[in-house]
Amino acid sequence: MEKILVEVFNGKTDTGSCASCAGGCGVIDAEGQYNDMKASVSAKYGDEKVSCSYIDTRDSGFDGYPQIVNIVRMGYTFPITVINGKPRLAGAVPAEAVESIIDELISAAQ
Repeated sequence: MEKILVEVFNGKTDTGSCASCAGGCGVIDAEGQYNDMKASVSAKYGDEKVSCSYIDTRDSGFDGYPQIVNIVRMGYTFPITVINGKPRLAGAVPAEAVESIIDELISAAQ
């Protein structure tokens, strides 16, 4: 089985309106959530099965990430979690949800 790639994108969504998310209004510590998720995923699966990366588009820009541009244009908010090239989560980085998706991918590969 190939290594599973988990990419968490952060950035600024400046829509000027409410995203109507269930989390309420406030600043999300996307990098902190990413670090917690990465620690949990690494402990459960090991670094040989899963690779995690954090990309802050406020620093790197959107060059090379057209899929993320499209997701933001559809109204989804950062952080955006992409697993094996497929957008899977937006607005938060819950370790349990990421692990559930990884478990599904591992089961499907067996």
